[in-house]
Amino acid sequence: MSPDANMNDAGCRRLARPALGFRLLRFCTSCAAVLLLCAVSLKQCPSLPENCSKLSMIDVGGYSLAYKDEGAGGPLVVLLAGEDDNTTVWRKVQPGVSEFTRVIAYDRGGVGCSDEGENPRTVEKVTDELDAFLDALQVNDPVILCGQSFGGLFARYFANQHPDRVAGIVLVDATHERLEYEMALSLKPQSLEKEDLEYGVYFGISGRPGVWGEYYNRFNTYNTIAQNRALPDVPLIYLSAGKYDPGLVPEEQATAADALKETLDEDQVSLSPQGVLIEVAKTGHDIQIDEPQTVIDAVKQVFDMVTAP
Repeated sequence: MSPDANMNDAGCRRLARPALGFRLLRFCTSCAAVLLLCAVSLKQCPSLPENCSKLSMIDVGGYSLAYKDEGAGGPLVVLLAGEDDNTTVWRKVQPGVSEFTRVIAYDRGGVGCSDEGENPRTVEKVTDELDAFLDALQVNDPVILCGQSFGGLFARYFANQHPDRVAGIVLVDATHERLEYEMALSLKPQSLEKEDLEYGVYFGISGRPGVWGEYYNRFNTYNTIAQNRALPDVPLIYLSAGKYDPGLVPEEQATAADALKETLDEDQVSLSPQGVLIEVAKTGHDIQIDEPQTVIDAVKQVFDMVTAP
């Protein structure tokens, strides 16, 4: 072949087409990336896409929150989803709770179907928003708060700031304000790489303004709650996932992670004189998806205690 075999008539070198093997590799890599994103989405977020047309909207002071209202009677149960989750995370719990009382699941500002809301998305802002939400609904009697994961932090701070509005609390594997600090102290740094990577990828493809706002303000939230830990003397049930979610840390670090989680779970239970710890042995973090009846039963137990003559 002459030296000019790859030159065109204008004297410009033609770019050879990628070999079939390279193109096939590139295609497979793209497919793998898509599958990874799907797997991360399913793992990190148990919520489903919401049908916003089926949710109600209510103004809380210049913007509106989306919510789903079921059942009748009182006290009202308010379901607080975890960070980056929406009302659908309660799809297996809300119908069961609605059989014995009124129950509302809602999207915080900038999450799910709600308007963006006010910034910054600190725990103080979220608490003020929930207070305005109950006012807008004309709910005057104390409510039962049921918060999962990061939603448990918001439930605790609301109860701390508005004890007169809270009749009882259910925490569903709620995040502890010291969790990330203690993990950094107790686990090898490389143990957290996989979790952080997956969380970042998920947020990158799904995050709404409120989700990012809550995430970036999380250390402000931790610090605020650490300084405001007192809870009213009301019934409290803490549902603890039996083990730290498999795969989030290497197997050799799982024992240390489990021990840390157990200590922090017991600490949250101790915040109320009426605190009760229930371990849900066979589930991971999303108990409301894996064992919804356990959550329903815990809410009913608190409900019965609150309504007992």
